[in-house]
Amino acid sequence: MLIAMWIVLIVLIAWLALTELPAGWDGHKPLPYLIALTPFLWIPFTALAVGAACLHDWALTICAVVALIASLMRKSAYWLNDIKAPNTAAALARRLAARKAREADDATNNAARPRKSHPERGQFRVLTLNCRYGRADAEQIVDLVKSEDVAVLALQELSEDLVSRLDAAGLGALLPYRELGEPLATDNGGFNGVWMRVEPSASTPTGVPIPAADVPTMTIPFSSTRDITFASAHPKSPMRGCRAWSEGIIGLRALIRHPKDEPLEKYPTLAAIDAANRAAAAAATKSADHDDAFTQVAISARSATADQSAHHSQTDHADHTDYTDHASNADHTTNTAPTLAAHPEPERETISVVMGDFNSSIPHPSFRKLLAAGFHDAALTDARGLRPTYPRWLKWPRIVLDHVLFTDYLTACDVRAVEVAGTDHLALAATLTIIDHPTPLNAGAGETWPDSLPPLARERARDRIRAARDDEDAD
Repeated sequence: MLIAMWIVLIVLIAWLALTELPAGWDGHKPLPYLIALTPFLWIPFTALAVGAACLHDWALTICAVVALIASLMRKSAYWLNDIKAPNTAAALARRLAARKAREADDATNNAARPRKSHPERGQFRVLTLNCRYGRADAEQIVDLVKSEDVAVLALQELSEDLVSRLDAAGLGALLPYRELGEPLATDNGGFNGVWMRVEPSASTPTGVPIPAADVPTMTIPFSSTRDITFASAHPKSPMRGCRAWSEGIIGLRALIRHPKDEPLEKYPTLAAIDAANRAAAAAATKSADHDDAFTQVAISARSATADQSAHHSQTDHADHTDYTDHASNADHTTNTAPTLAAHPEPERETISVVMGDFNSSIPHPSFRKLLAAGFHDAALTDARGLRPTYPRWLKWPRIVLDHVLFTDYLTACDVRAVEVAGTDHLALAATLTIIDHPTPLNAGAGETWPDSLPPLARERARDRIRAARDDEDAD
């Protein structure tokens, strides 16, 4: 009996260990399905711990309890929003202040239903739903948009018939602007769409190429230097190809201008690129293609400004001396066109929000790879419990498949799942608000494998930077 219990425990631990595979390795059948079920491994671990305690096998009991705690670690992130972080007290204070402000706003609101969206103040109520081959109840979706005061709606698995029914139900009057993906034979259940209350400054049906349905995006200007892009995405389910499933999830990182999981050494400092711009400008004066070369220089200068604002603080500039050396050499060579690099046209910063059925959650390494690139999960940020969305017809067990993800300078609150007839998923609603500081990292959502493998790419980069700095100091 005890031998059988030990064997079961070892098998369960091996099953749980699948969640720590490198990103992409989970794109092999049946790993996506096995990993999706790991949040329920606490049940057999608990049974083993109780059984072993009854049999007075304390070694087995301790091992089962440790495995039980390990199985609950990622689930706990939905309640504990990184309580060990040094900024937790400040984050709590901000959340309480925001709640008081919302309560005061609601108290003075004369409308019958309090508003949840204030786009002019940087607050958006968003909603995402997988419509199951276009079978979702259109009138209920429109009623939900009204009751939740939704400013941005993302739908997946749309059909042309459902779009017509949504128009007939009055969705266009509530959210007059929309962008739909192109219906393709390779769509996984239907195409995707985004509806918006505010007129966009740009939109496209193909915001990012992934091996799945088109990812439509809509962009609105929030300030003179900042845009917000909203996208509706639906990576393929594993049953339509595990490799395409993993590639689609990770591929959404292309919505981030410069993913955080790429080494900073990939991006040269502003000084280095400005020096290259000056050299190119000098060469352009001697070329018959003078105008074309100057155009290219201006583009490079604007790109350099975007790289600098996205990746480097002033301290980072001081550290990246290997590129600065090149800049100083270029300064001695030429300085014929300093004004062009000195006054580049500033690039607009883009905050990205992607919503949809991701067919994955934080136990999947591919999904954590996406979060490591710079996305934050609304349910993890809100930290008020799991928001499982599939399947709709079961109260338990349900798994987390639908997400609202966003990059820095947004925060999330009031995240909840809502039932809609006709589909197998629950809708997921959240309130996103612009903030003036980077969003704290989600608890338990980091990509752990790359940082556990020596030698580390980031550490090698830091060592090279330190060595270059030491050599310069010695000279």
